[in-house]
Amino acid sequence: TVTLPIQQRALVVGGGVAGITAALQLSEAGYKVNMVERRPSIGGRMAQLSKTFPTLDCSPCILSPRMAEVENTPNITLHTNSEVQGLSGGPGNFRVKIKMKARGVDPDKCLKCGRCSQVCPTEVPNEHDEGMYPRKAIYLPFPQAVPSSYVVDFEHCIGCQTCVNTCPVKAINLDEQDREIEVDVGSIVVATGFDLIDKSHLKSYSPDHPQVITAMQVERLIENELTEGKVLTTPSGGRVKSLAYVLCAGSRDPHRGVSYCSSVCCPYTVKQAILLKKFLPYLKIYIYYTDMRMTGRGFEDFYREAREKDI
Repeated sequence: TVTLPIQQRALVVGGGVAGITAALQLSEAGYKVNMVERRPSIGGRMAQLSKTFPTLDCSPCILSPRMAEVENTPNITLHTNSEVQGLSGGPGNFRVKIKMKARGVDPDKCLKCGRCSQVCPTEVPNEHDEGMYPRKAIYLPFPQAVPSSYVVDFEHCIGCQTCVNTCPVKAINLDEQDREIEVDVGSIVVATGFDLIDKSHLKSYSPDHPQVITAMQVERLIENELTEGKVLTTPSGGRVKSLAYVLCAGSRDPHRGVSYCSSVCCPYTVKQAILLKKFLPYLKIYIYYTDMRMTGRGFEDFYREAREKDI
């Protein structure tokens, strides 16, 4: 019988709010933590929200301090732009293979001055804004990103070296290669979160029509347009005076999506309706639903208050 030592180190897979909370609590308990996030920054979907529900608290105000704490906690080693590639061993003694994709920018050197992005000739849709706005091939994922550094999108970078020549601290290396590392951990927390359904499952809703958008895209419009005093407009430039939400699109339907309820769409929609009416009082909002499911603490009161305000 071979006795293997129990590793006093944990792996957290996923850098959203759940993964961040798990990593911080494990660190406080005395564990060394490796956090793996496939995107260039931690934050997950919560980083895309303007407000939370049912309290309507500022989402970045809640999330950003926790993200900064992860970056500044000695017990936590952060691997962004990375994915778990393999796993061996067992509880108490896992060996994990992690693929770390090249960032192209040294986070320790980057001043976040933005000069590289200004001179980059390539524009592509911005994932953080759900493709509604462009970004460059070298970009800052979002203002509160952790690591607080620009990153190169090697899929779209044309290798022109303009950003390299512009960087005042020589932080950019377009020749950087992907690499693999192995870490030993005793336990693993899987906090990979959720993703949006593939629009190809929703053809009956005409998802490619220019005036059909997702609720997450509305979220980015609230954050980028309405908070700056702008109004919602159609592709032709006309003012949007009414909109409709179609709930259970892709959920509770095994033939066009998934068979289960997401449990967040109903309160999420009520939250957005409240915010939209706050910014645009003239807006008429229609919500089409199968059932209104308020599954969390305080959600039913949240829904009731919204109805009392005729939202």
